[in-house]
Amino acid sequence: MTGDTGRPEFPDHPGANAAGAQKAANERGEPKVTTQTNLVSLLGFILSVVWVAGLASIGAIVLGVRGRREVLDSNGDQTGLQLANWAIGLGIAGVMAAVVFWTFVLSAGNVISQLQSPSGSPGLKPLGSTYSVPLTSLSGGVDNGITQVTVRWFSFPVTSKVPLVQAGHGKAFAVADITVCAGGDGSPSGPNFFLFELDLSHGTTVRTAVVNAVDPSLELIGPMSPYQCGSGYLTFKVPSASQPSGIIYQADFSHSYEWAVK
Repeated sequence: MTGDTGRPEFPDHPGANAAGAQKAANERGEPKVTTQTNLVSLLGFILSVVWVAGLASIGAIVLGVRGRREVLDSNGDQTGLQLANWAIGLGIAGVMAAVVFWTFVLSAGNVISQLQSPSGSPGLKPLGSTYSVPLTSLSGGVDNGITQVTVRWFSFPVTSKVPLVQAGHGKAFAVADITVCAGGDGSPSGPNFFLFELDLSHGTTVRTAVVNAVDPSLELIGPMSPYQCGSGYLTFKVPSASQPSGIIYQADFSHSYEWAVK
């Protein structure tokens, strides 16, 4: 079909020219057609942005689906289809991010819980007691082969027996006599002195000192043959006013052992 201009004429697609339809309606004296933004879609979009660790994302998806349906069923009286689509898309992304987030939080919580109260750790033992350490215990990612650890003796404060080695102002030396034994495969590196800590009464811990107040040092024990045992001293430098309460051997993230020294 062609008009007076010779150009083909096509019927208008419903809703294709809303502005023209409104103009024609105005010329006919019909009341002005107004549209409003769908509030459900708007609220869903807001929730999708808020996130709240994934909790709001679930609501965003629900409201986005509902808002989209309401807009499509409104016969053009409501807008907000894009808001609904964004709410659904961001809501799904938020739920996926929440899964990663909560997985990380729970994993970190388990590690902290193991460090504070290790599942594979027995209770506090007195000096002279021997702990059996599972061969699966890892130190620095490498099995050091140590299967038994004994803290035989502890003293605080201790005067240095090594010339020129002093604790310093306000500090004092604490010394422990420790025996370690290798398992059936031996120990390629010997004991790792940095796995030992001194627990103080006010809730803090102290690592082994870089100097030795008493020789021989446990650090000097090298590779050990199968079932070989070795002994040495470990030195801790602590505030003079502190009161040591225990020696800790942190075999790995899930196995910790402690001897009472009070």
